[in-house]
Order: sequence, then structure tokens, then C-alpha cells
Amino acid sequence: MPGTLHYFDIHGRGDPIRALLCHAGVSFTDHRIPMEDFKSGAAEPFTVLGAFPVWEEDGIKMPSSNSILRFLGIRHGYYPEDPMCAYEVDSLMDFMEDLYPVHRKYIMPMFMGQPITGGHEEVMKNCYCRIFDAIETRMNTHGKKFVAGTDRPTIADFKLFAPLCSLGKLNPMSAYPEECKEMMAQKAHEKPGVMRWIMTMKEELATHLA
Repeated sequence: MPGTLHYFDIHGRGDPIRALLCHAGVSFTDHRIPMEDFKSGAAEPFTVLGAFPVWEEDGIKMPSSNSILRFLGIRHGYYPEDPMCAYEVDSLMDFMEDLYPVHRKYIMPMFMGQPITGGHEEVMKNCYCRIFDAIETRMNTHGKKFVAGTDRPTIADFKLFAPLCSLGKLNPMSAYPEECKEMMAQKAHEKPGVMRWIMTMKEELATHLA
């Protein structure tokens, strides 16, 4: 039975899940919830303990973005059986979760209907540059196409790629300030491994990005 993803009408923690399902060719209901519904409490029936994202199928609601990704990744072949590769994947997943507070602080004005007017240098230093460094290190270490040293994407690739959808001209609809997008593009182009991986992910997720 096709499942339903309950999440806000933004990228965030929901987009890696959407990207995985699109890449796998899986039909699902993408229930995008307006922020106003969350503020008013109208979204409460779709949450688990008041939190998103939530994956629902066969009457079961599953919270937590990493847990959902791992569940769907195992089902659709995006989670490795090899223990070392699994470690490479999970370490990157935890790494990304550690960075979300910095990212959330930066984009919070958008949730309030306000433009982002500052904090570009902080989010670059404490979030995006750390992502680029992690990707560059992994890509240079194993020389494979994807971040965990595999020949096909894993849930770690979907997780890392989601916040980079605002990179330069990758997402013309991005609400990020131009200053931030230009800084992201500049830093990314300084990392050959990062750019190689981004080009690969753009090809893999062409349908999703469109």
C-alpha cells in the first residue's frame, strides 16, 4: 500500500525522503502541510509527539527523518549490507543531524514570513563548509561515485544533498538570499570531490529536481 509523507511545504528533513522515493520510482502521497496549520494545531493529527516528518502506511505512523530514511533505504536498496559501509552511511547521517540546529537558526526568519538578512558567514562556517569538507574527505578517500564509498546512492547521499539544493543555480526557486547562494557556490567550487559528487547527484535526481 502506498505510504504518505507528512511534512511542511519546504525542503528540510522531508526532502531526502522525497528524493529517495522519487529515485526509486515509488508512488506516495506527499502531504505538504502549511506552517499556519502547525501553528494553529490543525496539523497535530498528522504528527507523532508533535513532530515531523512522519511516514504513514497501513495505519502505522513512523517519526524521525533518519529512522524513516533507514526504513525506506533498506526496503528499496539504499542501505548497505556491508557493516563498514553501513557505518560510513550512519556516521554521515548523525553528522548531518548535529548541523541542523545551525541551519534551523539561519532559516528561521523564513518560517516567520521574514527575509533572511544576516548570519551568512556563520551558517557557511558552521554548517555548509563542514558539509563540503566531509564530502570532499570521503570522496577523496574512496574515489567512488557516492559519499559512503558505494557504486549507487545511499540514504547518506540523499541526506547530504537536500540542504545543497539551494546551491547557486541548482534551485532557481530557492528563497535563500543571493549572497548566501553565491558563497555556497564559491566554497563548493573549491572542492573537486564535492563538485564531482554534486554533478552525479544532479544526474541521479534529475526527475526530483525538476
